[in-house]
Amino acid sequence: MARLTIVFGAALVLTGVIAYFATGRESVTALIPAFFGVPIGIAGLVALRPGWGSYGLYAAMALAALLALGTLRGIFGLLGGEVSTANAINSALFVVSVVFVALGVAEVRRGSRGTR
Repeated sequence: MARLTIVFGAALVLTGVIAYFATGRESVTALIPAFFGVPIGIAGLVALRPGWGSYGLYAAMALAALLALGTLRGIFGLLGGEVSTANAINSALFVVSVVFVALGVAEVRRGSRGTR
């Protein structure tokens, strides 16, 4: 899961940079995925250290959950018929973040079963 966390963080950084340049560098808010991707990637690196795996995973899951909450407006915008690049990106980020958190929860549950 640590490697997946690093890949997820890198993908968020890439998404943020692409969104920033695709929108003509008009707003720094297009970089928000990158602002989440860097600490998530760092959390993935922390998770690679022996004995620190759960801490890195918990931190990454918390950040991904915050990202999902912050991008909910994109889902509501699309459902309301407001189609825009920002809403499409926010909706995609919401789905990917929720999937990442779900995978993290499954990993934690799998790990806790082995320690009982």
